Amino acid sequence: ERAKGNAAATEITAPVDGTVYIGELAEGMEVQAGQVLANVGNSDSMWIEAYLEPEQQDSVRLGQVADYYVDRKKYEGLVMEINQPVDDEQQEAAGNTEGSYGEAASGKLVVRISISPEDVSGMKIGENAEVRFLKKG
Repeated sequence: ERAKGNAAATEITAPVDGTVYIGELAEGMEVQAGQVLANVGNSDSMWIEAYLEPEQQDSVRLGQVADYYVDRKKYEGLVMEINQPVDDEQQEAAGNTEGSYGEAASGKLVVRISISPEDVSGMKIGENAEVRFLKKG
């Protein structure tokens, strides 16, 4: 009841224009401080993020074609960014600020793959995808 009263007086703003993507919420669900409940994004700049072991670095390059599957539907994108492994100390130093990676990325290469604007409409932020990098040729 107190939260309902506070919500009536609370203005929520976002630092960017975009669409609000609601996370996994359910009535009566308990949430923790710092838990992400929603994301604001611009569908023109969404991407798939894949985590690779450092020894797999030679198997991926910028501009490489990657297939990815979301809900068994196949899509294709290009590798647009490869970030070096992030260790636990770097994670803590970054805190939970925008641009920091989650636990799944710790010690792994973070590879961002483009999503075609036509394909964005059927996807949600936080969905899992299976990624396959096409062999270099």
